[in-house]
Amino acid sequence: MATIYCSRFNFYAIALGTLMTIKLKFVFGFIPVPVFYTDFGFDPKGTVAGEARSVIIRIRPKYINDEGILQHELNHIKQFYLPILLTLPIMFGLWYYLGYFDPVLAFVPAIGMLIHPLMYLLIERYRLWSEVDSYKIQLKYYADKVEKMKKFAYFISTKYRLHISETDALILLSK
Repeated sequence: MATIYCSRFNFYAIALGTLMTIKLKFVFGFIPVPVFYTDFGFDPKGTVAGEARSVIIRIRPKYINDEGILQHELNHIKQFYLPILLTLPIMFGLWYYLGYFDPVLAFVPAIGMLIHPLMYLLIERYRLWSEVDSYKIQLKYYADKVEKMKKFAYFISTKYRLHISETDALILLSK
């Protein structure tokens, strides 16, 4: 049983004995994304600040005012939704071409839902691009850019199953 307190786009929930803050953000200006500020489900060592899983974001409560981490994770959500949004014109185009709506056409955007997760999982270059792109966006929200860039290069070279040196990651982040 969860207790939820609500103010405009900010929710406070007590679930599983843990107080969490839930904010509602939007990507592309119209797709709602719930952001859960909670320690629940994270490793106890605290090595991960946040994560995006398809359509939701979880961030540790101590980073509730860190706009950089939020924007990093929102960028991952955009990367998830982009193939879906690009398959919609294909679906509507086929619908128009056929002259009627075949229920099979509804699977076209569903295929789009698989593109980002599968590419992120299976293609190292895509995973590298995805993280470098998100860290570049995150970097815009910090004053100490040089120090943060070094930290992000370390993360990219050690935390994402990427075969890249810290120096190469630093070069990609500075482009």
